[in-house]
Amino acid sequence: MNLDDYIRLVEQECGGYTSQITTLATQLYHYKAQYDEPDGTTNNNAILASTSQGVLITGAPGTGKTYVAQRLAHHLNITYHFLDGTQVFHTDEGQSERYLSSIFQALAKQLPAVLVIDNVEVICPAFPPLPSALVQRVYTRFLALLDAPLRHDNLHVYSRLPFILATTSDPRAMASSLLRTGRLDTTVTLGLSCALDRLAVLRIVSRDLPLGEPTERETTLHNV
Repeated sequence: MNLDDYIRLVEQECGGYTSQITTLATQLYHYKAQYDEPDGTTNNNAILASTSQGVLITGAPGTGKTYVAQRLAHHLNITYHFLDGTQVFHTDEGQSERYLSSIFQALAKQLPAVLVIDNVEVICPAFPPLPSALVQRVYTRFLALLDAPLRHDNLHVYSRLPFILATTSDPRAMASSLLRTGRLDTTVTLGLSCALDRLAVLRIVSRDLPLGEPTERETTLHNV
């Protein structure tokens, strides 16, 4: 599957965000491509450290951040895991940190892989106010996992991380330390759609509805 086909697949399910989907899909596609050998097999040890490791998707509640992230990961046809930041925390001491570590360790054995993190600001809140001791420990562990040591050989420097697709409805509530090279080095915003974008969404959600012939269907959608 080439990049154009990948973008088209995602757009067929997530209409209205053409430029944003193109940006996100391009980053993910190039991440996966670093693993592909010329013969079509997968090189599980060869992701260049210079490749982007993560993107932050922002936007108001209901703009489709989580859905877009999941469809991008799904259509890339590689391993992906969904993590809700609100479900990371456990009452037993150390369990939250071990849970985070176990996810990264499992994905590191299945590279290339994508980790979709919903509500990332819950894991990495902005300071102040000073969070609880538990939140501080989880925050520290998460950054340590993102900053995992690089592996070197004679030719390249390699990363051991999955690609991170993180979402937040309130970027001001998130620690700015996440937004840097090697962590989440790109931000994409899903905003309120224009009329043409809303029409694209309507075409997608209504494609299985009996709205008559193509011309009648378009007339109906334009009048909604």
